[in-house]
Amino acid sequence: MSAASDLRAALLAHTPLTALVGQRVRQDFGDESDDYPFVIFKQTGNNPIRGLDGSLHARAEDFQVESWGTTRAASAAIHELVEAALLAADIECDPAEADAIDPEVWAKACIWNVRICTT
Repeated sequence: MSAASDLRAALLAHTPLTALVGQRVRQDFGDESDDYPFVIFKQTGNNPIRGLDGSLHARAEDFQVESWGTTRAASAAIHELVEAALLAADIECDPAEADAIDPEVWAKACIWNVRICTT
C-alpha cells in the first residue's frame, strides 16, 4: 500500500470522524457532490532516505490534511477528530502555518502537516 492509501485508511478507521464526514475523505480535491464537512489530504513532499552507499532505505512522504466545515467551529471540531485518528494510527501531525478559506462559499479549513515514512 502507498502512504496516501495508509493515510486515508487511518482516517476512515476512526469511527467518531466518519460519523461526521462519512466516506468524504478525498485525496487532492473534494467531489462536486460532497456536502460539508469533509476531509481532503494532499501530498506535499516525497523525500528519499538513503544510506551512505546511496541505497534507498525509506521514503518520507509529507501530506497536508485539511478539515473543511462551513464555520470555523465546525472545521475545528473535524480538525480535532482528524488529530485523534492520526494519533490512533501512530501518525504524527503538526499544525500547518495557516488555515484555509474558500471565499466563494466562505467555508473554512484547519490543516495538519503529516509525515509518513515507508520502507
